Amino acid sequence: MGVKERAPPNRACLDCGKMLDQASGLGHDRKPKPGDITICFGCGHIMAFAKDLSFRPLTDAEMIEIAGNPVIVKAQTLRAAIKRIDRRLNEPAK
Repeated sequence: MGVKERAPPNRACLDCGKMLDQASGLGHDRKPKPGDITICFGCGHIMAFAKDLSFRPLTDAEMIEIAGNPVIVKAQTLRAAIKRIDRRLNEPAK
């Protein structure tokens, strides 16, 4: 499974406000398109790309469709693991 970084317009997470200036595809090599799902690396909030590639909330149908999706679950698990490692690396020396 390859990860390719693509740069959508700078957009802020709808939940935490973190500026997101890159998108990485899991298992594909293409730029985001309207309707694609994205996850904030800062807080894990799940959103969709709008027609202008800004972020929009998921529709009820999209929430049901992605519930338990193995790719979303894997991405969230990896994001959490990276955050834990980052916190450990930035802890003051004992």
